[in-house]
Amino acid sequence: MLYTEGSVSAAAMRLGLSQPALSHKLARLRHDFGDALFVRAPRGLTPTPRAHELAPRVQQLVAGLESFFDFCEGSDFLTREAGCISTPPTTWSSYCCRDCCR
Repeated sequence: MLYTEGSVSAAAMRLGLSQPALSHKLARLRHDFGDALFVRAPRGLTPTPRAHELAPRVQQLVAGLESFFDFCEGSDFLTREAGCISTPPTTWSSYCCRDCCR
């Protein structure tokens, strides 16, 4: 979201987060990746070369998650009801409730 919005405030609003919360998450990502990921520019933030490199993979992951949630018809697949989750889970289906992934 930050990659496409170019602004922490705009991305936070679209994600339903506060600006400080998203800034904190960005700081953690910067630490984890050892890169600024986004640098200040006259009009918001500009992705670093590392952010450009990661963007297609992140977009693939997001698309995969969206597809998974569509498949599960919006159900909360982590709902912890009796019999929903085996311990430890060994397959995706053991994470899912009811008929979501079976």
